[in-house]
Amino acid sequence: MISPSRRLGRRGLCLLVILSWSLLAKTSLATTFQRLTLEQFVREADLIVLGRVREITSQESPDPSAITTSVVFAVKEQWKGVKVSTVTLRQPGGSAGEITQRVMEVPKFSVGEELILFLKKQKSGYYITVGGKQGKFTIKTDPQSGRKTVEDLTGKRQDQESFLRRLRELVGN
Repeated sequence: MISPSRRLGRRGLCLLVILSWSLLAKTSLATTFQRLTLEQFVREADLIVLGRVREITSQESPDPSAITTSVVFAVKEQWKGVKVSTVTLRQPGGSAGEITQRVMEVPKFSVGEELILFLKKQKSGYYITVGGKQGKFTIKTDPQSGRKTVEDLTGKRQDQESFLRRLRELVGN
């Protein structure tokens, strides 16, 4: 009987191992986060807001090996939680000096972005997004029509009015 390593050769066996590892990694990555429904976002969030990112700052945390980023968000509309005009998120990762730390599970923000955020309050008083990156919904405006859509993590878009109508139903507003 010919052994598998002789039939495939060294290169083939190596390629097979790499392919197996990549499939395993994709499968485990796909199961790391459960995709949340709008109902789950509403239930788990302490605060649901629409507004714009006003400021982003990163700094070393008390542990010098870690960096945290604060995102200040100006609130235009709110559906759940204690009424606020601004809210600050604090999340791991960011850039401080010449060091950059990336955390795959947290959303990335840009100053000026218009967003709907589903937020959970932490013991520190700061907020994080519900479901990691999933808790950030981006408002996109079509340059020709001016029509606004809401884009989720996957890039799926929905008419903003339809999204907000369903959100209000779920929250009870």
